Amino acid sequence: MKNLWLVWLVLVALLSGCVKKTDRLARESADTTPVVDPVAIYQEAINAKKEDNVYRAIYLHKKNCDMGFGESCNRLGKFYYKGTFLTQDLTKAQTFFHRACKLGSKKGCQNEGNMLRLVSQDFPAAFAVYQDNCLNDHYESCYNIAMMYSEGRGVEQSYRRAKRYFKKACDGEIKRACQMHAEMLQE
Repeated sequence: MKNLWLVWLVLVALLSGCVKKTDRLARESADTTPVVDPVAIYQEAINAKKEDNVYRAIYLHKKNCDMGFGESCNRLGKFYYKGTFLTQDLTKAQTFFHRACKLGSKKGCQNEGNMLRLVSQDFPAAFAVYQDNCLNDHYESCYNIAMMYSEGRGVEQSYRRAKRYFKKACDGEIKRACQMHAEMLQE
């Protein structure tokens, strides 16, 4: 019976040492786990494309987009829209632009609005996307709203509102908006 207790104590002592070592190893490995930096992955994808390693660029943008980085989703949308490196697919382009916009990419919102306005001809939806983006100081979107107001596409024509949005876009250094605003002031 004493031997059984002795074996039991030795076993408990050994196991407690293993648990402590396992806990220490787990903490150490957690401390050395590389941090995933979406900006670094995005930059690596940009560099891969510059080096004509397009497939790596697409792979990295896809990985980054899947992790929720909007700018990479926007890039994928552009690849599908242009059909340069991937087979042109406007539906996929729209999907990636929409996702980019939802993830906070102002360029993604601009491109989503452009797809809605120019490809789908869904002017009210395009206007809504541009409106939100303009409120977030994406001045190209402000310019597009101004154009929609001046042409009466998707909204009731209003030169007063067009002038206001051309001014905001001009304040954001969109040169053609400055030209349009100046012309409207002359009228």
